[in-house]
Amino acid sequence: VEDAAVQPVSSTNEGCRETEAVLPITTPQLTGVLVGATDDHNPRCSGVNGSDRIYTLDVPTRLQSLTIDTEGSNTDTVLSFMNSTCGEPSILCDDDGGIGTDDSLITTTNIQPGTYTIAVDVGTTTVANISDFVMNVRGVIPPNGSCESSLFASGVLVCPTGMSCDGTPGARTCVAAGCSDGIDNNNDGTIDYPDDPGCTSPSDNIEDDVCPGASCPVCTDG
Repeated sequence: VEDAAVQPVSSTNEGCRETEAVLPITTPQLTGVLVGATDDHNPRCSGVNGSDRIYTLDVPTRLQSLTIDTEGSNTDTVLSFMNSTCGEPSILCDDDGGIGTDDSLITTTNIQPGTYTIAVDVGTTTVANISDFVMNVRGVIPPNGSCESSLFASGVLVCPTGMSCDGTPGARTCVAAGCSDGIDNNNDGTIDYPDDPGCTSPSDNIEDDVCPGASCPVCTDG
């Protein structure tokens, strides 16, 4: 499921009437259990009303894209991406749109800073099939966007491919990485990934060759 220009409605989650604790998302992958959870939320894209868990995502800066999925879950899931009040209809909702069987997937672009809520609902009425779930969250910061937040440090937020977080501490942004900037930064006669042996990926910010070693130019010049 995809949408664009997503904005929060308010800065609190006071409207979330959830029996279980509403937990903040602080890591790119988290696990939860739907067995025994209360039915406090009814997703708009599913006819099944069952147990659910709700999480908050505090977006500190505009995001180029945001992907949420439940790949690897052991139960049928339904995902809802909502504003901070948990209001329905949700901004986005998906049931079984993921790659794995019964997994869910939400992708969206141009997410504005603010607090959002994400609900994981059970997607089956068969009690024996209700189990634990996995939720993966990945936001991409646009070029020149701030990468100072704790969510970037934990891996929830990342710079675009070919960019790295660089600059003065407190004002770091996503900029072209040393291995993608078109410059021979270490003067070894090769430029960027994959040509420069010191680059491990397009997002690697350092072209320095490791010597001695198999990738050292001196060690492979015959």
